Amino acid sequence: MSFERFETTVQRESGTGIYIVEGDIPIGTREALKAYFDQYVQQGALIVNKGTDGRWDDTQELDLSYCVSTAFGTRYGTVVESMAAAASSWSSHVRIKFRHVAGQDGACNDTNTNVLFDVSPVTGQPDSRGRSFRAMPGRTAVSCSTPRPL
Repeated sequence: MSFERFETTVQRESGTGIYIVEGDIPIGTREALKAYFDQYVQQGALIVNKGTDGRWDDTQELDLSYCVSTAFGTRYGTVVESMAAAASSWSSHVRIKFRHVAGQDGACNDTNTNVLFDVSPVTGQPDSRGRSFRAMPGRTAVSCSTPRPL
């Protein structure tokens, strides 16, 4: 597949122009998308985090703090409850613990460094189910975005 053909298959946020590959990997520019294509798509390689498995350290995995954006409006309570249920389920199966920092919900976005990740609505993507990101260059936190309650 050519890069041009690949580019036509990639979701792109209308509000930010960010490319979204593999459903949840943000790529900010066309040049970065080309580099991604050259490294992973064209060669068929697997994605790794700088050559190693990406994982939280033993301390961090027991304090995965997050906020839930009040921009969900009337769905805010449902999203908070859904995240709590999902976090509880994950925590019952693996050695991690999530902590909702409700005091950060009013300032909950991808630049909030008081939490490890934000849960925020996606804008301009009515067909999107959601996405989540590990921190990446130029990004200070992890983000989990969804247009509908989880």
